[in-house]
Amino acid sequence: MATTKGPLGSLDASGKLADVLVFSKWKGRPYARRLVTPTDPKSDAQLANRAVVRFLSGEWGKPLNYPWNANWDAPAQPTQITPFNAYQAFNLLRATQDQAPTIDPVQTAGGTLSTFSVQLFPTGGKGIIVWAWTISLLDEGWGCEIHFSKTSGFTPAHNNLRLIIPSGAIGAHTYTQTDVPPGTWFSRMYKTTTFARKVGPLAEQTSTVT
Repeated sequence: MATTKGPLGSLDASGKLADVLVFSKWKGRPYARRLVTPTDPKSDAQLANRAVVRFLSGEWGKPLNYPWNANWDAPAQPTQITPFNAYQAFNLLRATQDQAPTIDPVQTAGGTLSTFSVQLFPTGGKGIIVWAWTISLLDEGWGCEIHFSKTSGFTPAHNNLRLIIPSGAIGAHTYTQTDVPPGTWFSRMYKTTTFARKVGPLAEQTSTVT
């Protein structure tokens, strides 16, 4: 049931009205929207966007990125959103244009990739793919964008992006990708730096998931 301060729609309202409208506030601004029952869309674009948001969310709080967090204040101000939301929105748009993310909206694209003494490679299992790699020299390497297809020889694009794995520190690493449908999967990878440089795609790899 909606609760109001003053006539509905004139000053303030919050809550649900007749299972049709929802009244609330966002960043101090009142709004009304149609009541929508949540779904779990799994379109190619939605899966790609989820991969990007998951990566960005995990990287924001890392000490490596702290010096650049304040640079998102200016992009956030025109639409009155938080610096974190500006960082996500800016980089999600870049991803839809097949561009690499960045930790700093001011920096010119560049940076030196970390050195992989063992390149990222996949091993399939029961509903999973385990990725393993080793880094011997840490520079501005940031993430590994992994694109998937059931067809060999595919062209990497935003809609087949399914995973972004942080490059990590010096040493050996593994990452377990869960909930992978059974079958033979072909993957291609780009490496990115913290300053929006994107290199690749690397040669196609194959993994079989049971």
